[in-house]
Amino acid sequence: MQGILTYVLVVVLVGGWIWLNADSTRENWNSRTPRANAPVLAMEVQEPVDAPAQSPPALPPEITDAAPVNGNQPAIALILSGAGMSEQMTGQALDTLPREVAFAYSPYTNVATLENFTQAGLAANRENLLLLPMEPITYPKDDPGPKALLSRASVKQNTDNLIWLLSRTANISGVMNYMGSRFLTDSNNLRPVFSALNRNKLFFVENAGSANERLAETTARIAKTPYMAVDVTLDNILTEHDIRLQLVALEKRAAERGYALGVLRPYPVSLQTVDAWADTLARRGFRLITPSTLWKENAKNDKNRQNGINPNP
Repeated sequence: MQGILTYVLVVVLVGGWIWLNADSTRENWNSRTPRANAPVLAMEVQEPVDAPAQSPPALPPEITDAAPVNGNQPAIALILSGAGMSEQMTGQALDTLPREVAFAYSPYTNVATLENFTQAGLAANRENLLLLPMEPITYPKDDPGPKALLSRASVKQNTDNLIWLLSRTANISGVMNYMGSRFLTDSNNLRPVFSALNRNKLFFVENAGSANERLAETTARIAKTPYMAVDVTLDNILTEHDIRLQLVALEKRAAERGYALGVLRPYPVSLQTVDAWADTLARRGFRLITPSTLWKENAKNDKNRQNGINPNP
């Protein structure tokens, strides 16, 4: 009985204390409990700060001591590949690039458009080339296009296709392969092609990435067809910085060997970067010349060397 009275007394005392302190207890409890309608303090967010404007990458360093070749400074030739398909970009390229830059036109360009562009090129003393679509290793996944030269096709079929391709325009001085990593590895395929190019007085340019142990060059020599190989593709990465890096590599190649051949495509950044580079080329000790001039100079050098004549006495 005494225990029960003690328990009742404790309950009464505790209950009285809670009733006297109810307001303060509730306030303290609520202060510790998140509420759905409580205002949320916004995190401090700094306004983005514009990074300091960066100047474009510098042009290739001046090379004022580039060794003369044949009494001349090292020579560089350029080819714009894929001209014709975009009339707007081709027209812009014709207006932008120096006349020494040759244009390699797609055979799938509308014939009338192709004629207009190549005539305009001739009027400006610009060289015209035609792209020859050839079978790549990844064919048929990667298809070079209708009338392409194929390793699995007969000689007659390839000959007929070549006749069709060359008939697209008569205003060309040479051709350059489009794809062709498989076709260019078979001399049986190449011999009739180079013989036909020789009969038509056309030179052949092997684009970068397709060369295979110089088989095309050897076959071209046997067929007595003028041959050149691209040294540097300028715009595999379409940024001004990377194009300028490739231009440095092109100049380095020319300084080491006496000449170099580069290729670019009709993209705005390519046209603008190459145009700015060409304006400063002469003062760095280089010449910009056409591909056919490049070949003629090298052919003369080769002949002189074969005859025991030192081109740089």
